[in-house]
Amino acid sequence: MGDINYYESRLRKDNKIEYVDNIFLSKYMLNNIENAMQYFYTCPFYTSRSKMCLNEKIRTGKIINDDDEGYIFNIAYDNLNILKENEPSDIVSKHIYYNTNSIFHVSLSQKYRLNNMNCTKVIQFFCIVNGKIYSTLSFGELLTNKINNIVRNINNLFDSVNNMTNFNISSNYYFKSKDEEYTDGLNEKDKLNDMYITTRKRKKR
Repeated sequence: MGDINYYESRLRKDNKIEYVDNIFLSKYMLNNIENAMQYFYTCPFYTSRSKMCLNEKIRTGKIINDDDEGYIFNIAYDNLNILKENEPSDIVSKHIYYNTNSIFHVSLSQKYRLNNMNCTKVIQFFCIVNGKIYSTLSFGELLTNKINNIVRNINNLFDSVNNMTNFNISSNYYFKSKDEEYTDGLNEKDKLNDMYITTRKRKKR
């Protein structure tokens, strides 16, 4: 089975998708993992990859062995245990309650063999929240955002340091309040408490 081309452009395209199937949600309640997976099978995140997924074998009743290789979607997390504590009694309220408040994290993993060992690699995560299915940010996008934040913080640091320093051709950079350079050399009689009298033009920053 060939690798799926998980380029960042494709993942960014996935991140723009917000999928919801109101017909499915009107018929079924998202109060168990089975219904959540059946709902996920209807979304484009799955249908565009279904031919390459082991889930198709599961849907036909076949058992997936540890040695089977391919891509597989699984529920990695759900909040059903928490929701059951405040579950409504009547069926209509219960239906709305679960379809509105249930949360499922769906992982896409690749099963493969390497050096006679069974390996599993998580490729991407999806989530079902408030009856809608989203694609989460890829690792590459998270890393890019983190790098951008670091670079932005470094730029802000340099800007702050630059405002605190002056440059002299003989001593290079030295830390000194820029406002001090306009008061150096003034006679004490020219200083009036918090006000300084000078005829020198202030340098542009």
